[in-house]
Amino acid sequence: MSTTVNDLILVYIEENPAFFGRIEDITPDMKPGWWHVHIMVLSIPPRMITWILEDSQIQGKGFTMGGVPIRLEKVSSPYKEEQEGRDEEGKVIALGERQEEDKDGGKVIALGERQEEEKPQKSFESKVISLMDRRKK
Repeated sequence: MSTTVNDLILVYIEENPAFFGRIEDITPDMKPGWWHVHIMVLSIPPRMITWILEDSQIQGKGFTMGGVPIRLEKVSSPYKEEQEGRDEEGKVIALGERQEEDKDGGKVIALGERQEEEKPQKSFESKVISLMDRRKK
């Protein structure tokens, strides 16, 4: 799995996950085999850092900065992995559809109807009493 521009990465510091980032650009350094890796740290607010790394370090090999072990790991999308694992197509249900029976006998409920059905029902009747109707004794 090759890491390149626009990939999401997880940066490990001392073998502990430290922060997520996105590789914005990779430009050659004047020293052959080394690269300027421009990373947007996904924090609030986002910030930019530039590390000078070898190709193997960009691909996940560990290195140190000031004696501190660091490693980059490419983050693959859980959505893509989920889609690759499916053998059959999923069922698409429009939010506006009314209740209907599923192939398996289950009920398909539109989102708006589901929210209405899930409201708790009061088991007692509420009574409104006006203070104007009360008489002083």
